[in-house]
Amino acid sequence: MNMKITMGVLIMLFSINSYAGDYDGIWQTTFPGGVADNKYITINQNANQLIMVFHGLTPLLRTAEWIVDSGIIEGNVAQMQTLISEPITSHCIAQLTVEFGSLTEATISYHSVSGQNCPPLAGLQVDIKKIF
Repeated sequence: MNMKITMGVLIMLFSINSYAGDYDGIWQTTFPGGVADNKYITINQNANQLIMVFHGLTPLLRTAEWIVDSGIIEGNVAQMQTLISEPITSHCIAQLTVEFGSLTEATISYHSVSGQNCPPLAGLQVDIKKIF
């Protein structure tokens, strides 16, 4: 129930007085070595605010079924931090950067991850491509 309320609030927050941002859409991952390949990320941009919702990630990536990262985008670079993840018991806070090389390609770079029993993601880069 808590997850549904949180997701509802996020959707309402980014739908009020919003417009389609340059990077809005569904994106697909391509991890090095095929790890968690072809997973999905929903990106929503409202002015300089960016929200990313990762869907169905593997245990390598914070053992979560879904993760919400939020941050500020300036130009083509967003500085992000984990907002919430499910299950909450595996909650790890990640600091990451998303650099959009174009309107359809980007790279996510993990700088640090903190919390209990979190995987060492610092230095990991994940390429994503917009599929629609």
